[in-house]
Amino acid sequence: MKTSILYRKILYSADESFSYNRHIPFTLPLHYHDDYELIYIASGSGKEYIRDGLSEYKAGDLMLIGKNIPHFHLSDAFYNTNKASELCDILYFPLSIFPADMNQYFGKFLPKD
Repeated sequence: MKTSILYRKILYSADESFSYNRHIPFTLPLHYHDDYELIYIASGSGKEYIRDGLSEYKAGDLMLIGKNIPHFHLSDAFYNTNKASELCDILYFPLSIFPADMNQYFGKFLPKD
């Protein structure tokens, strides 16, 4: 069986360097994108598939997914109509919003070789 992974292009407004979506349900199939994704689970629970891993998530969890990493979230509410719907806040951003040399800002916090 061949699995298709959807490529998703994240669009940004001309005056913004990131994209923010508040209180949306998880609805996308297995996908990846060129941007980093910071997800806050506002309500609900389920399973997350990130690259080759599987784990459970719940309200209050925060996760960071790197660029070009295949992933999707399967809400418990999808299978159980008695459960409350799942909502999350998602922040998409490209690595280019940060300075090329982060060491000049965070070097004092990094371990010495």
